[in-house]
Amino acid sequence: MYIFDRMLFNVGAMKAGTSWLYELLKEHPDIDTVPIKEIHFFWDKHGDFGLLSDVQRIETARYHINRLLPQTPLRSVPALLDWFKLYLAGPVDDVWLANLFTHRGERAYCAEFSNMYALLPPQGWAHVKHLTREVRVTYGLRSPMQRMWSHARFHASIIGQYDTMADWSVETYAHFLSESGCFRHGAYSMTIEAILAAAGRENCLVWQFSDIERDPAALMRTFEDFLAIRHVAYAPETFAVRHNVTQWRTPPHAFIEAAAPAVRAELEALDRLGFTVPDDLAS
Repeated sequence: MYIFDRMLFNVGAMKAGTSWLYELLKEHPDIDTVPIKEIHFFWDKHGDFGLLSDVQRIETARYHINRLLPQTPLRSVPALLDWFKLYLAGPVDDVWLANLFTHRGERAYCAEFSNMYALLPPQGWAHVKHLTREVRVTYGLRSPMQRMWSHARFHASIIGQYDTMADWSVETYAHFLSESGCFRHGAYSMTIEAILAAAGRENCLVWQFSDIERDPAALMRTFEDFLAIRHVAYAPETFAVRHNVTQWRTPPHAFIEAAAPAVRAELEALDRLGFTVPDDLAS
C-alpha cells in the first residue's frame, strides 16, 4: 500500500527558479507544501551526505521558525508549531515523511522541492516510487553559463569568498566549480535522463527559467495543465517577486574560460536529447 497517492517533485536545478515556483504553488488549493521548502528526505537517505540529522533538523527548525513566526497570523501559530514538532520528532523514516503531510486534506498533490534531487541516484527514485502511486517531476532549465555563474556567486558568498572572485585565475575557478558542485548541478542532460527513466516522459515537465520573465502567467498555466489541477488567478505582483537572488556581477573572463568546456558539452548533450536552452550571460 502506498503512503502517498500523488507527489510532485521539483528537482531544481539550483539557481534556476525553484524558489519562485515554490512561493506560487504553495498558495495553490490543490498543492500541499510544507513550511520548509526543501525537506531533502530522499537525498538524506540515498545521497552523498545526510541533511536530516537531529542536530541539523534543530538548526533548520530554529532558522525557519524565526523566519516564519513574524509573518504568521496568531491564529495559525499553533498549527505551525505543531508541524515543527513533527519535523523534529524521530526517527526520520517513511512514516516521518508521511506525518509531515498529515494536514493535506483533499489536495491533489503533496509537493517536495529539492535541488539535491537533481543528483538523486536510481535507488532514491526507486524509493520514491515505492511510497507513491503517482509521481510527477518538474525540472527547470536555465542558460548553463548563467546558472553556473549565479551558483558560483551564491556559493562563494556563503563561504565568505565573494569579494575575492574578481581576482581568481582560470585554474582557481575550475577547482572551485568542481568542488562547489557547480559542474555537477549543471549536468542537465544526466538529470533529465534520470528523471525520464524514473518517472516516464509523460510524468516529467522540463521548463525554461527564461519563461519567468517572458510570460510567467502562461508558465503557471503550463504547470497546472501538466498536473491536471485547477487554474487559479495569481496576483500579477507575485510574478515579479524574486527569491534567493544573488547580487549580479559581470563574470570575469577567467570564469568564462573555466566554465566553457562544461557548458559546451552540456549544450551538445541537451541537443541530442531534444532539449534547447538559451545560452547567454544576461542578468
